[in-house]
Amino acid sequence: MADKSPAWNTTCAIWHEAMAPAAPPVATGVPCRLEPDPVLDSLGTQLVWTHRLLVPAGTDLRDGADGGLAPQVAVPDAAGTRFEVRFVAVAGRGGAGEHKVARLRRLRPDWPTDNI
Repeated sequence: MADKSPAWNTTCAIWHEAMAPAAPPVATGVPCRLEPDPVLDSLGTQLVWTHRLLVPAGTDLRDGADGGLAPQVAVPDAAGTRFEVRFVAVAGRGGAGEHKVARLRRLRPDWPTDNI
């Protein structure tokens, strides 16, 4: 079976650490796939992340694993709901479907909104 790239269903904007929301995003209109993926901590009391985001392999998407301020994304694009990027990994490495998978934690949106 051949590797396939994910089917992108929206776009996102990306900010690197300490830049959001004051500075303009470093990238906009990035094709992506946003999916709900809620995961609780070991006590079952707090969300570790709420969604996962798939983006093309060449996308400069970084995580906050070093303990600095977490990078952010907004979906759909810059005017959408914001998420902290918690973790980024490469999926399908070396194959035709290689892409990045990010675990996100949704920030509080401005209610009411359909962008969740």
